Amino acid sequence: MTIQTKTRLLFNAMMRENTPPRNDDNDDDAIFEDADEALYFVVKFPQVRILGPLEARMTKHSSSTDSVTNLSFSHNGTYFATGDMSGYIAVWKVQTFAKVWEFETDDLNWIIWHPSSNILFAGTRAGDIWMWLIPRGDTRPLTHAGVSSECGALTRDGKRLCSGFVDGSIKIIDLKTCKTLHSISCHSQPVTSLSTHPQHDLILSGSMDETSKLLNSNSGKVLSTFTFTPGSSQNSESNSNDDEFSNSVEVVSFCPIIADLAVTATLSGLISIWSISAETSRHHIVQGCGTSSILWHPKEPHFISCGLDGNLRVYDVRSGNQLYKFKGDNSSVLSCHINKEGSKVIFSSDKGTVTVLDIASLYS
Repeated sequence: MTIQTKTRLLFNAMMRENTPPRNDDNDDDAIFEDADEALYFVVKFPQVRILGPLEARMTKHSSSTDSVTNLSFSHNGTYFATGDMSGYIAVWKVQTFAKVWEFETDDLNWIIWHPSSNILFAGTRAGDIWMWLIPRGDTRPLTHAGVSSECGALTRDGKRLCSGFVDGSIKIIDLKTCKTLHSISCHSQPVTSLSTHPQHDLILSGSMDETSKLLNSNSGKVLSTFTFTPGSSQNSESNSNDDEFSNSVEVVSFCPIIADLAVTATLSGLISIWSISAETSRHHIVQGCGTSSILWHPKEPHFISCGLDGNLRVYDVRSGNQLYKFKGDNSSVLSCHINKEGSKVIFSSDKGTVTVLDIASLYS
């Protein structure tokens, strides 16, 4: 289904000016183009919004000396945190854009906020995981693994943090005591992604070893292994079959509406829908390109796959059927969000564009 272009908006000074209207097949409602660099993030709170070139430029001119690759709002929208590749992290007040706190660590991989408190977490390539109370800046080192912390997620109760490491291990850390409760060596290759269940004490991991593991976050026990066998795919569209990690599981996500379902996506373009209770796959979707992230519609059992081919695809998690496909600018989707009403999707691309899609008519 094609959504016609309604508006074209350009930022002054930071954006290209006097650009003629486009005449193409892209399905955007508004598009923002950065003149120089790819936009690595778009964010929202509580509505979809762009925190793009102006604020990124402000951050760059203040203290950051490298590409700003991480950005996240606090739970109540009071603060947002930025982090660059070299490890410089800053927290800004949303209303004034005043910097309230900063910290320098090793090369940064990820940052996340606590879901109900102004507490910030970060993981580095050196294996350090940090916790800070904002805006006071009280610093608590949670662990030093000695190997890169690739991803992080908080459990549903907000009391534990889990992190996946480059050596294939997963650590579960108690935030009150700052002690590691479990260190699980469950993958033979780096852990690429983690998801925690919104209702149950479960963790889902993805790895370059082409498997996904289901773990109990209380006991640290591996409950199940979800495996994709390359020979079982009819993926004739994928261009990454010769890649050493073409079936690396890059994205994992629990379904927030149907508690028994989870989704995994591989670099080669295979999306799998799994039954947690049955510990088996329900559907395999041959997308033909990798997925950078998965978004869930807040009201429907649908998920959006953000493709490395620049397109967004909407699937029904119950049937695995593709419902809609939105054409982007033919460059990788780097970051994507959906608003709480499920009416708008905003995503950024490797070409430096930010696109807004109005999808309200699809659900009216």
